[in-house]
Amino acid sequence: MANKISICNNALNRLGANSITTFADGSKAANLCNVFYEQERKTMLRTFLWNFAVKRVVLSNNGNTPEFGLAYEFDVPTDCLRTWKLENPYVIWKEENGKILSSMEEIELYYIYDVDDVDSMSETFKNALEYKLASTLSYPLIQSSTIQSTMYSLYKEEIKDMRTVESQIGTPESANDNLWVDSRRTPGASSGRREYYW
Repeated sequence: MANKISICNNALNRLGANSITTFADGSKAANLCNVFYEQERKTMLRTFLWNFAVKRVVLSNNGNTPEFGLAYEFDVPTDCLRTWKLENPYVIWKEENGKILSSMEEIELYYIYDVDDVDSMSETFKNALEYKLASTLSYPLIQSSTIQSTMYSLYKEEIKDMRTVESQIGTPESANDNLWVDSRRTPGASSGRREYYW
């Protein structure tokens, strides 16, 4: 069964480095994994639309009224890494200063949540995370920019394959619902949709 340590060890093994037993075993590899595992996990979750990390919630406004513009304010869910979209594509909304603003009193929000449980992650995500960690750890551990570049290229290939697979799961309600093929928009546009690049 995969866990955080096994993901780190798979990354280390790709570099020919020694495995770790815990994040606190005192080795240089363990110290680096302790620093970079959470950072890379959260960055990957934020940057791409992973089906396993999508949550939906109905939010009621928090009672605060913005100074001007959109009439209602909402608290962002505590486990939210980034907001994605509303169920109703015609509702005007935006995320601003850690809050969601909207023209409606209640909204149906889709968002990417902070998936910490390794068993809940897709195999593609875990594989890509291993390569990304290997790329990040390669220089401080073995001082090889060549291996660092190779690991990053393999990570990009995993992401490329993932984009193909994840975008084909289910039927988008409209062409614009698919983040993988979404057209570029200016951040903060009225729909609230933002772009993430790789």
